[in-house]
Amino acid sequence: MTSPSIRHLHMDLQIAEQLEELGCVCLSDISGLLATYELDDEISEVLAETSAALMACISGATIDWLRFYERPEFECNGLFFQCVEFSSVGLDTPNFAVNRASLGNAGAMLERAGLDDFGVLVKELREGMRVPPPGMGGIKTLELWESLTRLGKGMRDDAPLLEEYAQRYPIYSSTSERGLRATSKQVSNEDICQNELSELALSLDIGVLHLGPKTEKLRSKGLSRVRELLGVPLPEILSWQGMGRSTTSRIQEGVEALKRAQVPEGDIDWEIYCDHMQLTLLPKQPLSQTMSETIVLLPSVIEETVLAGETEDNRLILEKRIMKPPDERMTLEAVSELMPVKITRERVRQKEAKILKRLASALIYNDYAQSPYHFRPEFTAPWSKAADQFASSEDEISLTSLVEGLEIAWGVSRDVFSEQLPLITAIITGDLASGDEFKRALPVEMPLLLQGSGLAMELPLKRLQIGKAANSFAEMGIDTISDFLNAITSGEVEIDENTASRTTYEQVNIFAQCVEENGEINWPQYAQDAGVPDLPAYQIETPQNFLEAIIPTAISVLQARQLSARAPDIFKLRTSVGLATRPTMDAMAAELGGFGPTIKLVETKLLRFLSEVFIEGNVALARSHVDEEFLSYWAILDDSFTKFDGDVEHLVRDLCEKWGISEEELNKYLPAIVAILTGYPMGRLTRHNTVDRKKPTSSRTRHVQKVLNVREEHDFVPRMVSLRGFRRTH
Repeated sequence: MTSPSIRHLHMDLQIAEQLEELGCVCLSDISGLLATYELDDEISEVLAETSAALMACISGATIDWLRFYERPEFECNGLFFQCVEFSSVGLDTPNFAVNRASLGNAGAMLERAGLDDFGVLVKELREGMRVPPPGMGGIKTLELWESLTRLGKGMRDDAPLLEEYAQRYPIYSSTSERGLRATSKQVSNEDICQNELSELALSLDIGVLHLGPKTEKLRSKGLSRVRELLGVPLPEILSWQGMGRSTTSRIQEGVEALKRAQVPEGDIDWEIYCDHMQLTLLPKQPLSQTMSETIVLLPSVIEETVLAGETEDNRLILEKRIMKPPDERMTLEAVSELMPVKITRERVRQKEAKILKRLASALIYNDYAQSPYHFRPEFTAPWSKAADQFASSEDEISLTSLVEGLEIAWGVSRDVFSEQLPLITAIITGDLASGDEFKRALPVEMPLLLQGSGLAMELPLKRLQIGKAANSFAEMGIDTISDFLNAITSGEVEIDENTASRTTYEQVNIFAQCVEENGEINWPQYAQDAGVPDLPAYQIETPQNFLEAIIPTAISVLQARQLSARAPDIFKLRTSVGLATRPTMDAMAAELGGFGPTIKLVETKLLRFLSEVFIEGNVALARSHVDEEFLSYWAILDDSFTKFDGDVEHLVRDLCEKWGISEEELNKYLPAIVAILTGYPMGRLTRHNTVDRKKPTSSRTRHVQKVLNVREEHDFVPRMVSLRGFRRTH
């Protein structure tokens, strides 16, 4: 028997998708995944907790799925349902009719989608329906879930309950009676429809049928065109894993719509087609504009997609990010806060990437597999021309080359589409950058970095928003901006070599714009341009300011970095609290969810992370800018702690003398200070060991003059863009 999909565990959809990308598709894949990959902390926690809950529901070789579903923390995430009580139900034992009478409003939607008997429905639910039938929203899904669990539990007490349902809701007793069923007729779509469709219709991509995720499964079978799809018998399609009646019904509905929409010349009237398929056709009015006018319409037409059946999450992403000019876009974090159900920054980014991929597929390849809308051919014409223009190009080209290619493809000046360029680039690359998107495409302006005393050139790379790239370059002995630019000059580092090089080059560009004439650095401006929060929330002017900022700044950094969903609360409620009132690991687990060991794991990692950011000054990892003055106070703390060999009493006396504060005042913040310095919550000992630090590599800072001599005209390679939208991945 095939192992159930991990979707049957009903974990957060983002986590389930990430696990599937790692090859963990079925429950049986979990052990292999754990042995092969070092997973993100949050994913590890969720997977461990969910697996433990499932193990508690296993008796012998049987999983008590109803018990698993009845857990207080369980949340239904899709139409994936297993139930041992329904083990005898299948295509050969349909039992009862699925309709409004038997399963309420949910039953009506299922019947309309062709899932009109219980046997078919149970088969589909066992395999799982990643895309719900039309009209099957959240409320109806919960109604169906309650009906199924109620029926399953009822069968435990009353075995003949299904027989009663069969008598009460007999199959074919309603208008859904069809005579011979598709599953029993060895007939192909080709026999019915091939001769009725024009050559143009038969050559269309199967994406025009709007089949959702099942489109990719059909492509994997070698079915990319309508003609190829119509040559396969329906029973054969139904025999494939994951294919059910809802898919074949949608195929037949789409083919019927194509037949109705054909005009005598063989062309397709897309208004008739979309009306039959209940899709929104965009733009709403036929186009007769020139190429220039059609291109300019792009933002307004995409804005119409907001009203074309998108989910609330996707609408927010479209309205607050994709449709906004670069300088008005909300950050990923800000958008996540607006969601009906709050999601992570990374989940917003993933949803955004899917929207852009969907737009690219529809505009460039007439592929609407995942889209609730359909574009007029005249609106997509410019994109087809652009795809042809770049068909033989490298997968990555400069932004300048992209603009020049679009001018050739469209026969217009770049001035025509300059305002739309950020949106056009986002669709083509699949990446919507925040902040000053096109500052990143400019060459580094060396004179800006050399203003004043030129100290900006010697800024450590770990102060820039480059993530793990700072550590990667440090291992090469490239520690400062000067080191990095000289490495480019010598050819040791190529800008388009990898993500680390590109990201660092882009951030150096942004940073250069924030160096004042006197050489001072405008850090708030840099944080804004880099699209990250500027911390602490207020200026640090006194030791008292610093002490008061420690805990809220640590929490903000943990929230920005998203080390774990629980990390900010663990630090606030446990790590930064004195021993006398500090909750135990188990108490934290009871309050935040999870288990004591997972709380301990997160606490250890968050302290190591905070130490690396605050003590070692590796702000590159923080996904936020941390003020230099704030870091300078941590340097004083670290020096004093090292000087007194971890003796807390001497540390307190030394700091009180240096900073002119009382021991009582300092002691309020001591648990947080000691925890970050040592990597462990402050205990009863008066002497503590410092956290292990990464050994710095020897810097090989070069002379600034060398950079100027080699690159007098500062003609560094411009930002590269990926032509992802013009490259089909199936």
